[in-house]
Amino acid sequence: MTTISVRSDVPRQPRGIPTGGQFTAYRLQRPFLTRMTPEEAILQMNLLHHNFFVFRNFSNGGNFSVVYSRDGGGYGMIEES
Repeated sequence: MTTISVRSDVPRQPRGIPTGGQFTAYRLQRPFLTRMTPEEAILQMNLLHHNFFVFRNFSNGGNFSVVYSRDGGGYGMIEES
């Protein structure tokens, strides 16, 4: 069984892959998910200079969705089924 613990007092630094099945989340966010179209979400992601953006997909009944930039260029989207 894998245990995940959350700590907010640790500075953001890259870490190696932990061993022994113990993972530590160093930052926890609970964003308010705004209803928008995938196009608007991509614009927001680019404005914030992020690699992904979580939102409620207005064009798909308000379902949870994620847009992300692909390494080879372009964008991808993950939708709740």
